[in-house]
Amino acid sequence: MQTTMADEVTKKSREDRTALIRALLEKLEALNLGSFRLECDGMTRCISALLADAGIEHMVHLGQLSAEGKKTVVHYWIEVESGELVDLCARAWMGDSPEIPHGVFRHPSGVTYATSERLFPHQFAASDFLFQVLTGHTFDEFKGPAPAHQAWA
Repeated sequence: MQTTMADEVTKKSREDRTALIRALLEKLEALNLGSFRLECDGMTRCISALLADAGIEHMVHLGQLSAEGKKTVVHYWIEVESGELVDLCARAWMGDSPEIPHGVFRHPSGVTYATSERLFPHQFAASDFLFQVLTGHTFDEFKGPAPAHQAWA
């Protein structure tokens, strides 16, 4: 099957978005994310605010997280339009093992994310004030690099 120019542009756009998301998460991690002691709802609110500010379209999910041999928990996570998930709290509930996803990833095998409700970022993202209450830092301290583009390919 031949790859078209449009396919290459779409692939590059997806890679750029993933790199931007990873850069934002690395910035959070560098500021000692564990010290925030945020549950999945608070962490998801903060990440959603950062993604929205960077122009990255996404959807917040509320549902159940389960893994083989582990308990099922109510959980929040983010899905970006390219299909990747963003979750920095799964290991807090499921244990710190390599098979439990962390960061930005594709749907993993052996772990089930079952959505009960989808929320738009404007319904859920942390306001500047709530962001500061949750993290102890101003929103401006976390802002990532300017996005290369605003629209999804």
